[in-house]
Amino acid sequence: MKEEYYKTKESVDEHIRLAKDINGSNLIEKLTQVLALNSNILEISSSPGTDWKILNKFFAVTGSDNSSELLNLNAVSLNINKKN
Repeated sequence: MKEEYYKTKESVDEHIRLAKDINGSNLIEKLTQVLALNSNILEISSSPGTDWKILNKFFAVTGSDNSSELLNLNAVSLNINKKN
């Protein structure tokens, strides 16, 4: 995959379409067994935010991504459910 892949809206839209049914819920369940609720979590490569939304049910999550296209997309949706 080329380094520039996530730099255009078209490629980000394609990535989101291809990843729509993929999530890390099994791994996230394991995290809930070893980390205290509301622990701070840094999610690296948040992509469309699927795992971020699951993680946010249990933890205080900070999402990150190297793609400005994905960050712009997530800037609104990921900050809606911030824990206080």
